[in-house]
Amino acid sequence: MKFELRRRIELNFGKVLALAYHRKRPQVAVGTRDGGLLVVDVTTGEVCERLKGYTDLVSAVAYSEDGEFLLSAGKDRTLRLWQTSDYEFVRDLAGIIKKPTERTLRGQMMTSSVQGHTQTPLSVAWGAEGYLGSGGQDCLVKLWRIDAPLRSFDWHGGPVTRVAFRPGTTELFSASRDGTIRSWRAETGAMIHKYLGHRDEIEDMVFLDDGRFVSGDLNGRLLSWVVGQEEPDYEIVTWPSAVRCLVSSADGAHVFVGVDSGEIVAFDRRKRRRKPAEPVFELEAHELAVRALALSPDGKMLVSGGNDTTLRVFELQA
Repeated sequence: MKFELRRRIELNFGKVLALAYHRKRPQVAVGTRDGGLLVVDVTTGEVCERLKGYTDLVSAVAYSEDGEFLLSAGKDRTLRLWQTSDYEFVRDLAGIIKKPTERTLRGQMMTSSVQGHTQTPLSVAWGAEGYLGSGGQDCLVKLWRIDAPLRSFDWHGGPVTRVAFRPGTTELFSASRDGTIRSWRAETGAMIHKYLGHRDEIEDMVFLDDGRFVSGDLNGRLLSWVVGQEEPDYEIVTWPSAVRCLVSSADGAHVFVGVDSGEIVAFDRRKRRRKPAEPVFELEAHELAVRALALSPDGKMLVSGGNDTTLRVFELQA
C-alpha cells in the first residue's frame, strides 16, 4: 500500500479540526478553528461552498449515510443540519438558532440552549434508524433524532472526544479524556459496556467493522478491541507522538493514524500481537499536528487536515 501526495490546499481559515468525506461525491466537509465550514472538491482543490453563520471554531462534521445531510457542531454549541443538495441550513438540533431563514448569527437571534450541550460539542455521528449522537467538552453524550433530542448520558468524567455508532446498529459508543470508552443502548439509555485499558486521555476511536474497533490516546498508545470484551484485545503500538485522529479502510483491514508530529501512519490490524507493530507506511504529511483524517469510500483518496491550516490530498498508487 502506497499513497502519494497529489494536492496541498491552503485554506486560510485557521487550524483544520474536522473532516468528513461525502459518500457519493469527491468532496470533503471541513471545520476550522477560525469559524470556517467549507466544502472542498478534492479533485480540483477548490472550495465549492462556504457555509455561513459560524464566528468561532467548528469542531465536528459528519455526513449522513445517504449523503443527503451534513451535521456540524461548533463552539457556539449549535448542532446544525444542512441539506447537501444546495447546502441550505435546515435546523439547529440544539435549539439555539430560532430563525433559520436568516444566515447571520445576529439575524438568527442566538438564545440560551436548553436541550443541547453546555460546552463545545467535540464529535457528532449518524446511526441506524434515524439516530444521531454527539459528545462534548461538558462530558455529556447526547442522543438525537433528526427533529428532536432524546436523552443525555452523563457518566463520563472528562470531555467526550468521539462518538460513533456500531455499524448498522443503534448502539452508541463514546470515547473520553477520562480514559474510558462506553457503549449505550439507544432504546433505553442504559450503559452496556465500559472499556478500560488506556492510561492517558483518549483522543479518537474508529470502528473497523461491527465487531471490532481501535482507539488512540495522547500517550501514542493504539489499542485494538472486540465489541463486548471490556479489556483490549491487544496493543497495536505505542507511537512516540500523541494520537490525534483515526480513520479505517472500508474493509477494516487498515487503520490510518494522524499524530502530533505531523505524520500519518498506517497499520494492518490483521497482523496481531506484534509489539511494536510495524507500520504499513509513514507519510510526512504536515509541518504541525495532524488533526483530522478522511478516506474516500473506495479507499483511493486520503485527506488530512492539520494545525498548519492546510489540507493534503493523497492518492493510493496501484
